[in-house]
This record gives sequence, structure tokens and C-alpha cells, in this order.
Amino acid sequence: MPVRNEEGSVVETLESVMNQERSPNEIIIADGCSTDRTVELIRSFNCRAIPIRIVSNAKIFAGAGRNAAIREAKYDVIAATDFGVVLDSRWLAEIVSPLEEDPSVDVVAGLARPKVTNEFEGYVASILHTSNSRNLDDFSPEEIQRALAQHPPVPGGNSVAFRKPIWGKAGGYPDWLRTSEDKLFARKVYRLGGKVAVSFKAVIYYDPRDKLWDVFRQFYGYGKGNAQSRQSSKAFFKLLVKSAIGLYLLGLFVVFHVYRAGFKPYLIIHKKWPSLKGFIWIPLIVMTHHAATILGHLFGYLEQLLIPLYRRKHFDYMNAK
Repeated sequence: MPVRNEEGSVVETLESVMNQERSPNEIIIADGCSTDRTVELIRSFNCRAIPIRIVSNAKIFAGAGRNAAIREAKYDVIAATDFGVVLDSRWLAEIVSPLEEDPSVDVVAGLARPKVTNEFEGYVASILHTSNSRNLDDFSPEEIQRALAQHPPVPGGNSVAFRKPIWGKAGGYPDWLRTSEDKLFARKVYRLGGKVAVSFKAVIYYDPRDKLWDVFRQFYGYGKGNAQSRQSSKAFFKLLVKSAIGLYLLGLFVVFHVYRAGFKPYLIIHKKWPSLKGFIWIPLIVMTHHAATILGHLFGYLEQLLIPLYRRKHFDYMNAK
């Protein structure tokens, strides 16, 4: 687990780790030069039965922290998550199960679910985390398999397990990216021919952003990281085209687009129209998300164009044997 200045989430996250039905053999946390009480709070858990080791992450970025922790691991099966999340009590057992049952599996992707605590977070979860919010019972096994075949899973860093050798073969996580390092690592695994499985019962819970500015910062960072690591999706380019068209057909486009991107997903999840506040918040959330995504990608592309480091690091990482 990488960490930096997470004193507000340390206790809740580590309690969920300690309360796993299957206890981890060891816990290794890479601290990225925290300046708050994060390390002090982590050390307060050392009285528990499971040993915790804290290693230094001078590079600060999460990818560098993951690498630092994994290098210190004594075992070949690594389960990785983040602070700021709560693990289901069976998460560890379920995330490593496919690795133990099938020697050909290299990486296991778990699920991440939004933990909604207020009305605004409900709008954010419904609109921006739609795939994570939907109930799996809404889909048949055939639909799930078809979706996985069409869109192979790209494990994130907060709910994943893998064998240490595939991490080493991939060259570890790219430590030069502030965001999107977990996705690029997963794509490198695919390039190497690694086998990725999904554990639908390995669930972690995260808090959606509860302020518009935080929504902007989150998706701006994601967009920038995607552009810097050449991971922009077709959805971004579609969004860019739609937004350009919207400059000419602003009124009609905005109404139609906000309905499709905001109100329609909300209706699918909740089966009803939102409250009066929702008619204010949903358009603001949609526009904030899209503006952040576009600006993040554009500045990321600009930096990739003007700063050779990103191009060189990406080439070296993806082509290393």
C-alpha cells in the first residue's frame, strides 16, 4: 500500500485490513514523505498480530511506492490496495483465490464500489462511476462474459493481486507517472501475454468526491495521466468532438448531452427522477467532469509533446524485456 498524508483514512482502512477473514502474512506500506500524522497512526497498529513494515518512498508517486513495497515483500503473491478505501471482510481471500486455483493466472482484478454517504456523492457515483454502481445481479452470466470479452479488464491499483514474477517481468509500476500508473502496468502485463482474471467477490469501497472542485481535480489528474502515458480512450475523443459540436449547437446540445450523461444514468440506477437539488447538481457534475477530462488530456498531451521525458520513459517501459 502506498500512502502520503492520509491521516484521515488510516484507521478506517487498516481496521478493514486487520479484520480480513483471511489474514495477510505481512503488510508493507510505502510512505511518500508524509507531513501529517499518517506514519504515527500506522505505527499504532503494530500491537496487532499482523506485522506491519513501513518503507520509504522518496519519489512520492504511488507507482514508486508500490514498487518499493513489493521489492520488500517476502512472498510471491501480492495483494495491493490503497488508503482511503474500506475492504470487504472477504476481499483478501477472494482476490488471491484465482491465483491459488489456477497457476496460469498472473493478475486478478477485484471490484471497487462507491460508498455513498450524502446526496451529492449519490449523484457523482451514479453519473461518473456508473459501471461500479450497478448491481451485478442486473446482468446474466452470459452478459458478463460477453462484456469481459469485448472489454478485457484493466485492473486498478486499489483492488488487485498478482504474482511477483509478472511484476518483475513488467519492470514494476511506472514510477514516473503521478496518475494512471496502475492502468499502464496492466496494459504492460497484457503486452507480455499475462493472463488476467476477475474476482467479482473481491470488493473494496471508496468515497466518491463530495465537492465539485474535487471532482474536477480527480478527473483532470486522470486525463493528464492518460495522455502522458498514451492511454486515452475512444470515449475521450468522442467527448472532444461532442464538445466541439456543442460550441455551435450549444443550447440543444447541452440539454441533450446532460440528459444522456447525467439524468439517464441516474434514472437507470435509481429508477426515479432526482429531487429538485438534483436538477441543479447533476448538470454541474457532468460539466465539471467533462471539462476536467478535456483539460487534463490536453495539458497531458502538451507536456508529452514538450517534455521528452514522458516519451522516452513510456518507450523504455513498454519495450523492456
